[in-house]
Amino acid sequence: MRSEFPTESDPKAFVQPVFLFDSNGMNPYGFVIAEALDAAGVLLRYVRRSSGVSRPLGAEFGPPQGGRGARSMRAMWLLASLIRASFRMRAARIAHFLWESPADALLAVVARHVFRKRVVVTIHDPTRSGLVMRAARGQLVRCADLVVMHSEVLASALLAEERSLRRERLVVVPLPNFRSLAGRQSQADARRKLGFSDGTELILFFGQLRADKGLSTLTTACRRLLRERPELHVVVAGVSPTPSVEADLRAGFGGRDARVHLLVGSTPVEEGMLLLLIDATDLVVLPLDRASQSSSAVLALSHGRPLVTTAAGENAAFARAGAAVIIPPGDPSALAAACARLLDSPVARSELADRGAAYAREALDPAICAGAIIREYNDVAHHGS
Repeated sequence: MRSEFPTESDPKAFVQPVFLFDSNGMNPYGFVIAEALDAAGVLLRYVRRSSGVSRPLGAEFGPPQGGRGARSMRAMWLLASLIRASFRMRAARIAHFLWESPADALLAVVARHVFRKRVVVTIHDPTRSGLVMRAARGQLVRCADLVVMHSEVLASALLAEERSLRRERLVVVPLPNFRSLAGRQSQADARRKLGFSDGTELILFFGQLRADKGLSTLTTACRRLLRERPELHVVVAGVSPTPSVEADLRAGFGGRDARVHLLVGSTPVEEGMLLLLIDATDLVVLPLDRASQSSSAVLALSHGRPLVTTAAGENAAFARAGAAVIIPPGDPSALAAACARLLDSPVARSELADRGAAYAREALDPAICAGAIIREYNDVAHHGS
């Protein structure tokens, strides 16, 4: 398993076209990777799922992600779009699939067995259960000449799950920062646009609303903080397939409170609104019980926002770097105490934010990540599996 990566982008980019397939258009990870590879000189055929978010790179495919309409019609539209997208890979030397979805698995089979391309896949989390998820992940691994992951721990977990995967076919590259998406406005301006006063204390949780995200820890700790701090407001901005999530969160916060703002539903919060919330907040709070790597945590650090989280998954690296305040998973008292301490000290918040931003800028530079991927593209193209 290769985990070393260069300190700067390789001087010579991969000189043959790469088909880069991004089936999750709402997550900015794919765009950040595409942007870095493009800047390094890779000849990209970047295809991304429609999401309603405007990007300067890539051709969109499929019905808008999270859109409405009859399921059967959307499925037919998606299938037709995948067929069209597959023909964009014909001129490419390598096909790189960025997510472990059924759509990625289907096109990986086409790339490998119909168009005879070299195949690179990125696996984000080998620990998720579910028959469809496991089947898609297994198919991607079987098609892959190379598997890219962002965590040494999860790379080992994938090797245990997928026994056909040889260690030398796996490389670990850090999850890149999202500085290119970071807001360009002051906290005061963002607050005015959102309707919060200058004296408001603001805590933000954002991301997927799953059981392993520490939502019970969050609501219990914030319930205590809301009682003690009259100027505190809490925003939860997230997506969940569970229709009852808003009611469950409301119950966790102890009922209706005008200072609790729940922007939750079956589709993600619009990107512009999310970036505005991050700019406005005093603390990003992510009390994860379990995680692989957290895009939400990286986005918070990329924005230079103070982060309180746990050492779950790759967040342990933040603890080692002093880039975040780390509390034990499942400990509402520790979370409430950490938040109160930071809310009471603007200096401590500023120092924490500076350390987090420096870590994201230096350790998670997309150019470094792109350099590592380019090196692997060249290796795969010349040697294959």
